[in-house]
Order: sequence, then C-alpha cells, then structure tokens
Amino acid sequence: MPPKTTSDAEDKSAFRVDDPEEFARNLLQLMEDGNAAMSGVLKQSSNDHGPFSQTGEMREAAKSMNEILQQWMVDPVKLAEAQSELLGSYVDLWNNSLRRLFGEDVEAIAEPAPGDNRFKDPEWTSNPYFDFCKQAYLLTTNWAEDLVCKTEGIDERTKRKADFYLRQVSSALAPSNFPATNPEIVRETLASNGNNLLEGLHNLVGDMKSSGDLMKISQTDLAAFEVGKNLATTAGKVVFQNDVFQLLQYAPASEEVHKTPLLIVPPWINKFYILDLTPQKSFINYVVEQGFTVFVVS
Repeated sequence: MPPKTTSDAEDKSAFRVDDPEEFARNLLQLMEDGNAAMSGVLKQSSNDHGPFSQTGEMREAAKSMNEILQQWMVDPVKLAEAQSELLGSYVDLWNNSLRRLFGEDVEAIAEPAPGDNRFKDPEWTSNPYFDFCKQAYLLTTNWAEDLVCKTEGIDERTKRKADFYLRQVSSALAPSNFPATNPEIVRETLASNGNNLLEGLHNLVGDMKSSGDLMKISQTDLAAFEVGKNLATTAGKVVFQNDVFQLLQYAPASEEVHKTPLLIVPPWINKFYILDLTPQKSFINYVVEQGFTVFVVS
C-alpha cells in the first residue's frame, strides 16, 4: 500500500471524538428521546386512515409494486436473469473495493447522475467506506428502476405509478439520509459530540406536535417572525372587508402620485404579505416609493 500522506492524516482527524463522555451521554439521550418519538409516529400512523395518509400512500405503493412483481413472477427465468445481473454487479463492486484497499486505482462501477447533490461531499469518493455505500445504493436503485421500465404486460399508467413510488422509496433509503452512512453527518456528529442529532430529533418532535393528519416539516423558526414587526412592515390599512376577504390600502410615499392605482391579488396559497416580507424584499414598499397607491387583497 502507498504511504500515508499529510492530507490523509488531516482528513482522518475529522473523525475524532473530542469529548467521549459528552458523546456517550448524548447518544444515550438520543436513544431515549428517539424511542419516545417513534412511539408518537406509530400512534399517529395508527389513527390516520385518510386517502393521503402515510398508511394510504403505503397501501397504494404496495399495490402498484405488487402488480409489477406479478408480471415478473410469470417468467421466473427472466426474473432469475435480472437477479443474477444485480448479484454480478455486487460482486464486481466488492472486488473493486478490495483492489482499492490494496492501493490500486479502479474506476467506479456506478456514478451519480449530473446534478445529484446528495453525493457532492468529497468523502463520497475519497473514502472507500462511503464510496462503497454510494455505489451499492446506485447499483440497486438503477437496477430496480430498469426492472420497472422493462416490465411487460402492464398498462403505462400503472407502470408510471410504480416508478413514482419506487423513486420515493429509493430516495428515502439513500445512504445520505442516514447518520452512519453520510460523511457530512458523521463529521458533524463527532465534532459536536452528538448535539446535532439531539437537536434534529427535537425539531422532529416539534414538527410532529404541530402537524395534523399530514406531517408538516418546519423550514424556519415560526416564532422568530411577527407581522408588522419584522414582517410586512410597510404601513397600510384595511379599507374594506366582508366574509371572504379584506382589502388593504398602501398610500404612496412620494410627492408625485400616479393617477392609476395598483391592485394586487395574491395566490390563495400565499398570505397577503408574500410581496412585503422585509424592506429589502418588499415589492409593495418599492412601488409605493415610486408613487403608486396600492391595494392588496388578503
């Protein structure tokens, strides 16, 4: 094997626990809180039977994939050939990994598609362990997607549904989604002595408590914003309202005023202040400074 270089040593230093005691405490706390969170997930799933619930989606996914499997079971020889192809790919990957451990330069058997940012971290290629996880995942998902595409005797709509569900499941099972097989998470976990995992688990529990039938993942701290204080700060007033909407008016902020006012009707999915987030990102603030009288439907 080639001698270790200075850069190799520097890379390995990122995988070091600075405070083993805190790391162990956080892992124990993670296991305890994780059990409670899992109980909440199972309880929520058992009470959720709507058409868009997790249970309903899993039922539809299983139905579509079962139809694909039945078509392949009709021709066991063809299925065996496909399975042998996948097994052969695994053997090639294992042999390449062994050759790499002994210092050989080997070409990757499977590469991520252009634009696949899940594997952009350099460790996915430079570290044999993470590289093996990445290629094994890509070989499996590419094989499964190709299997669905080659399925005969089934209508195109069912095939598209099966392909859709397969991609959702395979994306969820990507090694980038698991702490032990994601180099970025491993480095951050060791550097923070596991505090990052505890914080993420607490965010999950908070999202579960604030969710109804469908899981809602928070993307920001909702308590950090207040309408009229640090959000929607352009001065305006309600000039009309009924059971359906309110009409807000913003006076022009210039000496010269345009004769024709501007009426904004935001999409139903948005709040009225979608165009008045902050002074730096406010279309409403901009146009009133240009001398327009602005009306907005809320």
